[in-house]
Amino acid sequence: MGKGYRKKGLDSIKTMKNVTKVSVVKAKESSFLELYILEKEKERLLMERQLFAQKLTGIKRRLKEIETEVERIQLARGYSMKNLESKKNPALTSPNKKEQRSFKKVQFDY
Repeated sequence: MGKGYRKKGLDSIKTMKNVTKVSVVKAKESSFLELYILEKEKERLLMERQLFAQKLTGIKRRLKEIETEVERIQLARGYSMKNLESKKNPALTSPNKKEQRSFKKVQFDY
C-alpha cells in the first residue's frame, strides 16, 4: 500500500458537525449566473401563467355550454327554475317542526 492511501470506514463519513460550511463570496461572474437563473425562472412562470389562462378560458367556455344545455333541456321539458324550486322536497330544505320526519322508536329486549 502507498504512503497516501488511507482505509475508508465510519471515521471518514463527513457530517455537518465535523465539516465547516464555507460560503462563497459573490463575484461579478456569479451575478451573471444568478441573472440567467432568474430570467429562466421568469420565462417558466410566464409560460405557466399563459397555460393557466388557456385552461381558465376552456373551463369558462365549458361552463357556459353546460348552462345553455341545461336551459335547453328545461325549456323542452317545460321546467323553469321557479318550478324546480317549488317542487323541491321539503325534507331537503330547512323544515319546520311539523314537516320534520320523526323516526319510530323501537325498544329491543335482550
